[in-house]
Amino acid sequence: MKYLFAILFVLVLADCQLLALADTGNIESTSFNGRPGCKTQAEVGQVYANFFDSTRYWRCLAVGVDAIPIRCPNGYGFQPQLGSCVSFASWQWETQKMPPSCPDFEAECIPNLKV
Repeated sequence: MKYLFAILFVLVLADCQLLALADTGNIESTSFNGRPGCKTQAEVGQVYANFFDSTRYWRCLAVGVDAIPIRCPNGYGFQPQLGSCVSFASWQWETQKMPPSCPDFEAECIPNLKV
């Protein structure tokens, strides 16, 4: 009986891992933080939301150079639609979208995905 529970536990654990793998492309279930890959000229000079911290955002400085993290001043949040920091009194939540390209080390990033 003890072995039966152990086998059942392993099967349930394996099933949960498969479900987690099947849920790719959903921003809410990813560990990706929104950092762009800065792989195209169109990304240079652009800013992108940090998916985990509304007071931070990313900026691409040059093609092939890692995006730099930038923090808004105290009391401000990054507003993606405006591409700038705004007072939290006027900040509004926006649906996130993936950047045009992804860093090579980000397995859960799907470029240009909109949700």
